[in-house]
Amino acid sequence: MEGDVQGVLSHMIGLMEEEVKAFRNLLDALLEQRKALVQGDEGGFVRSVHRKAEILERTQRLEDEKEEVVRDLAGRLDLPSERPTLPQIISAVEEEYARRLSELRETLLELLRKVHRTSETNRFLIEHALSFVERNIQLLTESKSEYGASGKAGPLLVDVEA
Repeated sequence: MEGDVQGVLSHMIGLMEEEVKAFRNLLDALLEQRKALVQGDEGGFVRSVHRKAEILERTQRLEDEKEEVVRDLAGRLDLPSERPTLPQIISAVEEEYARRLSELRETLLELLRKVHRTSETNRFLIEHALSFVERNIQLLTESKSEYGASGKAGPLLVDVEA
């Protein structure tokens, strides 16, 4: 294999390692977001959202660069494909590179699954928190209108001991 292909492969491995770090950071941010949601920590929630946005920007830049490198490698390896894929690259390179690229690909896929699950859990928590708030607003509105009509207060919506 030519030295320039090895250099591009090394660059590809470096990009994928950066992606792994970024997705681990994203997973951490999502877990921080969940913790903030459960604890009602508005500031922590906002910080986690900003951190998540920064990480997602970084992962998009890495993904774009990785796609360019995959196209470059496909051309250098004479792979016949309009849209080359990482598995095609893996099957066309030397064993040492193929093994490392496969490991990184599997790590990324597992991290993506975890990010998706955690994101879905957070979405669920947010949706239920919004439903709770909407229902309490509805009850408060009903209670206020009942109070004005009868001169008596409606049921307490808040635990006075809390």
